[in-house]
Amino acid sequence: MNQLTIKDELRKNCISIMTKQDFSLFDAIKPPAAGSVFSSIDFADAEAEGRYVRFFEQAFEWEQMAYITYPYYWGRKSQWAQRIAFEDTDPIFNDFLRAGYARVIVPARPGFESAIDHFSKYGTIWNNGPLPSIYDPTFLSVADELAERLRMPSTAETAQGDSWEVRVPTTLVKLRAGATLPKWTKDGSGVWRPS
Repeated sequence: MNQLTIKDELRKNCISIMTKQDFSLFDAIKPPAAGSVFSSIDFADAEAEGRYVRFFEQAFEWEQMAYITYPYYWGRKSQWAQRIAFEDTDPIFNDFLRAGYARVIVPARPGFESAIDHFSKYGTIWNNGPLPSIYDPTFLSVADELAERLRMPSTAETAQGDSWEVRVPTTLVKLRAGATLPKWTKDGSGVWRPS
């Protein structure tokens, strides 16, 4: 749970730094109007925000994020005493809470390099055009996105080298009806066989 909190906070701040915004513009869900109990959706805002969200969630491999925290003294001096006093039973979370700064590395998802480069140069996503079609190399299906979050193996993985046979010894559980141990001899091809 603490690891998820750390990664979510680092991710939020990475996006904030890259976009130079603090998420206050994300307000497509409007509060209930006077006399109503139901929220409403500003569809134009929702569409624009959705493109932005999708780009930042899919263009980077957030599940591969690596980070290192730096000591409290790299943060605001007015909070040094408070940061030193943090105590948590999880040592990694404690380091995060006490940190004054963090360095984060997030790889670009293959196929999104030019889109990220465009954003870093011009501050806009997808050349302000439509989202990619399912045939575009920058399209990421929901199934693939979920598989990555669940750390499922990729279907694009390929075996390297020749396969080999592995034999695992027993835990000394009796596997044969008789009380004697089996005898093995090596055949002409070098494989051990029961005698």
